Amino acid sequence: MIEKTLYSDGKNNFEDNTFSAKVWSAPTMVSPEEIRKLLSSFKLEGRIIGALHTIGLNYNLQPRGIETYAYKYLEQYEDEERQKRSEYHNIDPEMPYGCCSEIDEPFLIRFKDGDVFEIITPQEPEFRMSMNCIPWNIKAGTNNPNADANVIYAACIGKTIINVEVRTFFADKDPMFNDFLDEEHRKRELVSEIILWLDDGNGISISGDFDYCDIAYINKKGILNKIPFGELKKGLSNWEDLHMDASTGFEAESPSLFFGENSLDYVEDPYITLRPDNREIALYIAYEQDFLLFDWAITCFKRESFDEYGSYEFSFQQWKEIIEIAKRIVSFTSFDDLFDYLLEVGSTNSKSSGEKKNMFLWRLNYMGEYFWNNRKKYLIQLQDMKAWSELALSADGLMRVYGY
Repeated sequence: MIEKTLYSDGKNNFEDNTFSAKVWSAPTMVSPEEIRKLLSSFKLEGRIIGALHTIGLNYNLQPRGIETYAYKYLEQYEDEERQKRSEYHNIDPEMPYGCCSEIDEPFLIRFKDGDVFEIITPQEPEFRMSMNCIPWNIKAGTNNPNADANVIYAACIGKTIINVEVRTFFADKDPMFNDFLDEEHRKRELVSEIILWLDDGNGISISGDFDYCDIAYINKKGILNKIPFGELKKGLSNWEDLHMDASTGFEAESPSLFFGENSLDYVEDPYITLRPDNREIALYIAYEQDFLLFDWAITCFKRESFDEYGSYEFSFQQWKEIIEIAKRIVSFTSFDDLFDYLLEVGSTNSKSSGEKKNMFLWRLNYMGEYFWNNRKKYLIQLQDMKAWSELALSADGLMRVYGY
């Protein structure tokens, strides 16, 4: 058992579990001697990597940057074909892509013994490092995360750190501000890179890049290791990764519509998940408020209360009718007209007593105001659902709806 080290006496107290560079107790260091001393106190050699995490956004893994890389990579094609093949949803899954991250919030490595190493370069040539200060599940303080480091650096998991190398260079000017470091203009030794060398000969490089931090998985020659883009994409959670249906090329504008089971790994509350695959066209509900429009439309269509815990199967024509009912519901210009319409449609005879009852009275009392105040959100959702259904659902196909 490795002895607990510096900063291991408890996590920093981050407000609302949101990362703040001001709250983080890690010192800002420039001196190679101080950096080596702190790294030595962490006793990183001999530790086995269990998981990796980037708190915030990976700037290099946003779609526009990936498309730019793909365009340069596809130099063998003429411009029109090259442009088409470099569009995010058209990129060849076999295209090799570098295992690297450009970040501005800490990179975390959790070891098999439970300790967590935390590091960032706030600006070149500064380093900040700690152990066990940042909660693993902390929320980003600047920009939301868009990538799973366990996917990008999957090859590092299970590997043992055998050496920690601190590389340095000499400069008489500050790399970021281009100011002289002292009045005599003497050269000073600065840290350019920290490399955690692993037992398989590869390494994790951490270096400063102006006011960003570069993380790179490199081989023994310092060359960036790569993985197929198709593998990398499984770990990406940009808007396109969560809200685009790769099978049809359709991209939703509604933030409540997600495509594919992978999206469940990247959102705190996966509201509505659409899964078009070889088995079925299916819609999964996980949050009541965001399914409200279709809850009401299905209730109107079936003339019985929608069961959010049940499952349904609709033909192409039935789903088309439900879409039209939803369109009617969201098109009213006054709440009174909507109220009257739903009360009229929702009146039915009880199967047990034969007495009249209304399926919408409690719905309107409970969620009527919320629905009315969020009509724009539901209209965008409806437009997306209609457009996607027309692409994904064939005339003899079935739409299945699954509850919580």
